Amino acid sequence: MKKVRRLLAGALALTLAAALFTGCGGGDGAAADGAHKYKIGFVLNTLENDFYITMRDAALDYQEQAGNAEIIVQAPEKFIDVNDEVEIIENLLAKNIDALVFSPADGTSFLPVMQQCNEMGIPVILINNTIDQEAAAEQGVEYTSYVGTNNVQGGNIAGEFVKEQYPDGAEIAILTGSPGVQAGDERVQGFKDIFAGDPKYRIVAEQTANWTRDEGYDVAQNIILANPGVDVFYCASDLMAFGAMEAIDQMGKSDSIKAIGFDCSDEAKDLIRQGKLLGSVAQYPDDMAVKSLEAALAVLEGGTVDKYIATKIDMPTKADLEAQ
Repeated sequence: MKKVRRLLAGALALTLAAALFTGCGGGDGAAADGAHKYKIGFVLNTLENDFYITMRDAALDYQEQAGNAEIIVQAPEKFIDVNDEVEIIENLLAKNIDALVFSPADGTSFLPVMQQCNEMGIPVILINNTIDQEAAAEQGVEYTSYVGTNNVQGGNIAGEFVKEQYPDGAEIAILTGSPGVQAGDERVQGFKDIFAGDPKYRIVAEQTANWTRDEGYDVAQNIILANPGVDVFYCASDLMAFGAMEAIDQMGKSDSIKAIGFDCSDEAKDLIRQGKLLGSVAQYPDDMAVKSLEAALAVLEGGTVDKYIATKIDMPTKADLEAQ
């Protein structure tokens, strides 16, 4: 990944473009060698954390390598701003994009704008988060492919890790993401499935921290006060885990209470190497970005792609990270 391309994290739009000519969904453009150039909207939930910044950088690197795509990267100013994200997509449709790649901030709010894409013949690739399948079917809304982590599997991996770390049992607290975001729900369900029917492991609290560090801190502090015997926090994102860690540290509980995150961001990797964060499920946002754009271009060139394209997921150990 080319670090020189990292722009200010709060930037709302990045476009690298060449000369224009007519494209299949209304978009225009030509590559330097005269090949057709497709205009692809690439809409993320935010550009203010490492996960989505990595995704953006990978998309722009791919643009250079592919040579036949102009990739327009945009995101709301605030994380999980559904209305702003919908407006961004509507504006991109008005600019005649050929394909849309985006990460839906919830399961149902994007169905109307996806229906517009269907009516305009614009393929939709969902990345990282998907939509409410039942609601989409009821409204006749379709998407071409979903590219992302198997979040249930990720939750399973985290659950098995807890069992390895606490073979004699544990009291567990869970910090969930915003309600209705399927990726977060699946991460939690996959985790809880591992402990079903095992009385040694008790989930003593499960509360939303809305994906944020600040809420992770506040909620974790309240949970510890109510459950002084808690052993470990499982958090559906790294940011919530960082907040929980700060609460644990401030309350003088770092030796007895640990936290696990999800994403394995650069900050999480450093904290794992230092022994401060117990672990984090690793997603690969660069892999997601590349596979989603490959899928979009394959469809635009008349090909077909799988409805679900899985990306890599694992849980590197402290030793793995120290060896990097």
